[in-house]
Order: sequence, then C-alpha cells, then structure tokens
Amino acid sequence: TRTMQKLLFSAFLTLLVSTLFAQTTPRGNARVSGTVVDSITGSAIEFASIALIDAATDKPIDGGMTDDKGRFELEKLPEGTFSVRVNFIGYPTLKTEPFK
Repeated sequence: TRTMQKLLFSAFLTLLVSTLFAQTTPRGNARVSGTVVDSITGSAIEFASIALIDAATDKPIDGGMTDDKGRFELEKLPEGTFSVRVNFIGYPTLKTEPFK
C-alpha cells in the first residue's frame, strides 16, 4: 500500500566503528554496532536481519540479527569501506551510505 511505501524504514545506526590495530587477529578488530528503529513510531525493530556489505564488491562479509531492543553488534571485522543493509518483513530494505 501507499502508506507502507511512505513508511521509511530508518535505522538510527549508531555506527560505532572502532578500528583497533591489532595484528594478532586475522579478521581484524573493527566493530560496527547500532540500533534499528521505526522512523515513525520510534519503536525498536526486533530480530531484523543485518548484513555488513563490502563497498568494493557489494557482497556481504558478515551479518547478524537485532536483539529484542533493536540493537546489533558485529565484531572482529577487517578494516575497509562498508555499508549496512537492514531487512525486516513489512519494511523496505535499508542500505546505509558507505563508511570506513
């Protein structure tokens, strides 16, 4: 419906990207975390799918799911440029702008 199309699925992704340079971890020590909420109601979106997308290849390199408060955290990530893709039934897919 038109209302559903207008309902913008917004993620207030508190994109906390911590890049800690540790040479002993093969995957890396970067971290991405955030909270996914409905942009109209402000309610947390529980159990939404999260995918970390490599900006160079547009392929997922990691992923997870939000918890019951809409929070997610992806850890032990390599350094690079990524975007986050969020999917949940009834909402359009959201993909963030690339970030480092």
